[in-house]
Amino acid sequence: MEAGGNAMESERQFALRHWSAFLDGELPAADAARIEELMAKDPDAAAFVASHRQLGASVRDNFSRQAVPCPEGLRQRVLDALDRCEDPGHLAPLVRFPWLSVTALGAAAVMFAASLVLVFAPRDPAPDPSENLRARLTPMVANVSLGVPKSDRCRYRDASAKYAEYFKDGPELPRSFGDGQCRVSFFDCPEVNGRRMACAVYDDPQGDRFALIVFRCKRTADLLPDFLDAAELEIDGRRVLLWREGNFVRALVGSGPVQGLRTRATMLRPAA
Repeated sequence: MEAGGNAMESERQFALRHWSAFLDGELPAADAARIEELMAKDPDAAAFVASHRQLGASVRDNFSRQAVPCPEGLRQRVLDALDRCEDPGHLAPLVRFPWLSVTALGAAAVMFAASLVLVFAPRDPAPDPSENLRARLTPMVANVSLGVPKSDRCRYRDASAKYAEYFKDGPELPRSFGDGQCRVSFFDCPEVNGRRMACAVYDDPQGDRFALIVFRCKRTADLLPDFLDAAELEIDGRRVLLWREGNFVRALVGSGPVQGLRTRATMLRPAA
């Protein structure tokens, strides 16, 4: 009787080591037959293998469905649990687990699979803040007239007076950008989608052309996320560098070398 019990225990240990390969169809025929024979004789062994077969089917089925949002904190709890499993002291009970507990083990395995699906399953990508920003800025950038003729005189004085009508509490309209006095060839204050916008087109001494736009935006988060103070993007072939200053947003727009825009933006932006 004792010899028979030892043989059964030996077969159980064999099944415990190779159940995964058995379910994946990777065992040699003779070894697979050993596990099938054990399952026919031992209900607990059969229940153990069945629970893992159910676990695999559940994971495959859930990964094929649309993912649901992961509950807050669940991912970190799962990862913490996996870290704890790296401690050999936590693995020892698995080697000596009682076969009579396979039902409870199967239920726990299914619950763990559901957690993995919530944490790691593919999900719809989060909205890209830059796309929302690009959509809101596109009408404004379309109103920037970089193709206007170069003025034979600087229109800064007229532009500054008109700018003060709408933005007297805003940042000053610049005249130079650290690389020499720039000529204002064009200025306008159109209303775009219900938002007043100032637009000045500059020509610098080296022949580079760019524009500065300014608009009021008390709720800046409707353009820039709260965690972002500045952004750089391309709209209809034009490079746009924008940043917020209090209740206003300023942006440089140009189609020339982007480094020149970045240098001017650095000169204009207030020190942090």
